[in-house]
Amino acid sequence: HESISSDAGHHHVHKHELLLDQESLSSPTAIGVGVLHGIGVETPTQIAIFVATTQATGKAGGLLILVFWVVGLILANSAIALVSIGANDWLRTHTVFYRVLAAIIGIVSIVVGILVLIEKDGILPSF
Repeated sequence: HESISSDAGHHHVHKHELLLDQESLSSPTAIGVGVLHGIGVETPTQIAIFVATTQATGKAGGLLILVFWVVGLILANSAIALVSIGANDWLRTHTVFYRVLAAIIGIVSIVVGILVLIEKDGILPSF
């Protein structure tokens, strides 16, 4: 067990103790959640909303949807990484194209940001 103490800011000092079971912090579930977050899985709240909006019935249905979503996310992230590697090599030899593309992306980002700030983002296409 690990003890955590703090000064609560009162006119007197007292000690708060939170006993943490070290075994529960290293459980396979905690490790699994950490791995999923590490590879890009979203927050638990977003996952709950995602499963709820698909109208999954029961734990098995929700879990199945979640598994397919995680697999899809891993595949999509892997594909983006592979394309990025190839594009990076190509763009190194085509610097003018790279600079023009970067400028266009920067300008579009600024325009979108301004539209959001002035609450005119309704004119943007919705995908």
